Amino acid sequence: MNTKPLLSKTSQIRNRILKQIVSGKYADGKAIPSERILAESYEVSHATVREAVSQLVESGYLQRIQGKGTFVKEQNEKSELVNLLCYDMHGLLERDPFISDVLFGTHKAGVGASDSIKLMTIPKGRQFFEYFKGSEDIKPGASFIFAGYTPNADDGKFIQEEALNTVSIGTPFPGCKIPFVETDHYDAIYNAVKHLAELGHREIALMEINNERPYIFVRFDAFRKACSDFSCSGPILNLHEYSTAEAEILMRELITSGRKFTALIASGDRSTVGAIKTLRSASLRIPEDISVISYCDYDWIDDVAGIAITKIKQSVPTLAAEAYRRIKNRNTGEEPLVLKTRFIAGNSCRKI
Repeated sequence: MNTKPLLSKTSQIRNRILKQIVSGKYADGKAIPSERILAESYEVSHATVREAVSQLVESGYLQRIQGKGTFVKEQNEKSELVNLLCYDMHGLLERDPFISDVLFGTHKAGVGASDSIKLMTIPKGRQFFEYFKGSEDIKPGASFIFAGYTPNADDGKFIQEEALNTVSIGTPFPGCKIPFVETDHYDAIYNAVKHLAELGHREIALMEINNERPYIFVRFDAFRKACSDFSCSGPILNLHEYSTAEAEILMRELITSGRKFTALIASGDRSTVGAIKTLRSASLRIPEDISVISYCDYDWIDDVAGIAITKIKQSVPTLAAEAYRRIKNRNTGEEPLVLKTRFIAGNSCRKI
């Protein structure tokens, strides 16, 4: 249950005025109705309206001109708070390399702007719409970039009702019609299998999370299609989350099952490290016995492996920068951006 308090009367009036600004009813550079008229219209006290207007002045949406009234600020004069919302997947948010890349991309894109970027977390297992409903952070026109959180249909409805300005880094769930930027996951996995097949591998294992997010189904489809096209086969090791411990368990089970595989594609840095540790403990050498490709490009994987692992690199900072640009442009009907990955050849794959 969401225990957050309902919005105060002042906040409700502030949001109603803000919705008129965001919708364009109160146009840039034009005066809004007087506080007396607003108080009568909303059936609240003059003091409540005055405080609501003061909050919008402090936020940079309105400006008071003595003797003339209160006016909507011109768009190019406004500063903005961009909320970066994510799950704290491992309880180590400040050291999460994915979030670091997102922050780097958004800050780089915002150089020279007067905007502020606020990192917000949502507890694992909670949903945006129910966790933030009634929160002071939710007001018309408020900007949210979703990173590491996949909004669903209920979130989409909430976003529309509250007139929020949102972009998702990653494809939303079906039914959530908000703008997004994405990695070409199909191309990435397909080409990883193709690379291994060209080296002679025909038994290729895929270690991937199975959390029903749209990009996961794309990866599975690409793996199956590439295996069909290049006459390969191999098990899919389904993770519940990208964790070292679970990857070690799944890899150990695969090895003890006796099922043959000569190559592994592992998604996520922690799961790749878990797989590498288990291969090493089973005296299986990389790449002499097992070739490895990681769908993650963080350097600490190489430190654990002791060699340069061949990797698929997503351009997370570029995705974040594009998400920020679209937030600033208010998502003016642009098509979703899908970025290709980059293949970084290491020393972890060999010809057989």
